[in-house]
Amino acid sequence: MQKTFASGVLASLLLFTNFDGICSDNAAIEQNNNDLKTTEYQMMLVGGGLATCSSLSPSQCQKVTFSKQAKHQNLYSLTRQVVEFWQTSALFSGLSEQQKSQIHALLSDIYADKKEQVADKSTWRSWLSPWLNAMDADLPAAQFGAIEQSLWDMMEVRQADQQGARFTEEVALNDNKNTESADLYRLFVNQAALRMPAEQTKPKIAIVTASSRDPFEAVDFYTAVFTQAGAEVIWLPLDASYQQARYLEHQQIPGCQQLAQIRADRGIYDRERIYPQLTQKQQRYCQTPQLVMDDINAVQGLFFNGGDQSLTLAALKTPVGHDSEEFVLIRQRMQTGRLIVGGTSAGTAVQSGGVFNGRPIPMISNGWSETAFERGVFATDAPAAYCPNRQDCGNGLWGSDVTYQAGGGSGLFSLGIMDTHFSERDRQPRLALLSALTGTRFAFGVDEATALLVRPTAQGHELRVAGQSGVYVVDSQSSEYWQQGNKRRLTFLSHYLLDGDTMLIRDTVSAPEFTLVASKEQDSLAVPGEWRKQLNKYCKADKVINWQQDNMAIVVQSESQTRWFTRKGHCGYLNLLVGMKN
Repeated sequence: MQKTFASGVLASLLLFTNFDGICSDNAAIEQNNNDLKTTEYQMMLVGGGLATCSSLSPSQCQKVTFSKQAKHQNLYSLTRQVVEFWQTSALFSGLSEQQKSQIHALLSDIYADKKEQVADKSTWRSWLSPWLNAMDADLPAAQFGAIEQSLWDMMEVRQADQQGARFTEEVALNDNKNTESADLYRLFVNQAALRMPAEQTKPKIAIVTASSRDPFEAVDFYTAVFTQAGAEVIWLPLDASYQQARYLEHQQIPGCQQLAQIRADRGIYDRERIYPQLTQKQQRYCQTPQLVMDDINAVQGLFFNGGDQSLTLAALKTPVGHDSEEFVLIRQRMQTGRLIVGGTSAGTAVQSGGVFNGRPIPMISNGWSETAFERGVFATDAPAAYCPNRQDCGNGLWGSDVTYQAGGGSGLFSLGIMDTHFSERDRQPRLALLSALTGTRFAFGVDEATALLVRPTAQGHELRVAGQSGVYVVDSQSSEYWQQGNKRRLTFLSHYLLDGDTMLIRDTVSAPEFTLVASKEQDSLAVPGEWRKQLNKYCKADKVINWQQDNMAIVVQSESQTRWFTRKGHCGYLNLLVGMKN
């Protein structure tokens, strides 16, 4: 890609963009910092990567001091019950008799050699490799993945003391190596505390762990994290299985009694044995759904975990796509200022939706940047999670294809598309392409251990960055897109805001306005992500910057309206023109 491409097509974007409203007054900056402690934000959307000291992640700890009841790893064992399960499992119903015979023989041989031994997953994977390789070679990716995952569920060992008390993942937030991550947890608790009634001594926070394939697995972690951050914590047992069971109940079918089978139908096996108290709570809440509503009404904060945003959305909707009564209450309490909604990774991405500038806001659900420019984007369900690197994922999809829900996610954030793990995974191209192809004005990419805080104001919506890195903003109002066959070219305007910076969106047509924290000269950090590396290297350079990334040529061009700044070792910018093509 030559300079003529940058100076020609890219420069034309400047004709349609207003750059008023940039301010870095020191008094305004000081007030801006104080406001974070006292101003109520409606949402706190984290980009994932909250590296946290726990018994399952001791590498994130300054020191390791966990109790004897702490869970340090998942353990597995191949028992006779597991082998017998596989001899009758419905998962094998689509296999040929020869395939069944081969798989049963391999599993029986492994059981005879390793029966009842307890070991971690990597050890068992090496022992099971002949069995797994035989299935992988003969089965479609989704079917193989479902069978493999169910095997691990069935083999998992319930870790408990002699009295039967389950070992739990323990957290030591004060020993966190990454202080930015710990501070973000505390910031969310502080935001919840701003809404506390006078009689409360601690803010109450509800956690929803539906983004995980196994929604019970993350309960201990988030309960411990927010408890140590100063909150009273409630787990809401909302997930896709819960909504399916409640839907059956509305049809006069006893769905709550079938929760174990509903989970199995969704590829979640044997959780009643591993998490008896949590599964019992879910069944109790299912049978008495007012308990969920009471908990939602009692809390000042609600936080969604990371994983798969499609699973999170299924926890908020009925199986036929309507808003659940629980979600209606969540939205009502957030919009009236009584609840801050937060999330990390998938818990952030799921919040995209609604309508902005007369266009529906989609929810991104999968995909890699390089595949987007090779194959485009697809308004369909994401390929199976078990199919990350294959090209036989059903519906003509590759595992790396960019997919999205055209109707959006929860819609609690309606200003644009949300993306996460952003600079670390070089997701700029996929987000910009999705924004352009769907006619979405704004798109926001939140870096790891970084949050985008959102609040409505009399002037519009204020967005504020807090944390370790930054938030990338795509403005597609005047973007230009060209395609011929599988060749694509895209130009657009971009901004990259850092900790403390704010962005005001007044309405659907005006240019956004920015308030920046004073720039500090610091050495660039060695951070993940080629895009961020290139911009850090040439920060403030008055030149065209070109580089090749995967199958894409990328160019960024600084113009007179471009503003550069540095903070925490990162290079931020406003009004930077970008072009990319494959």
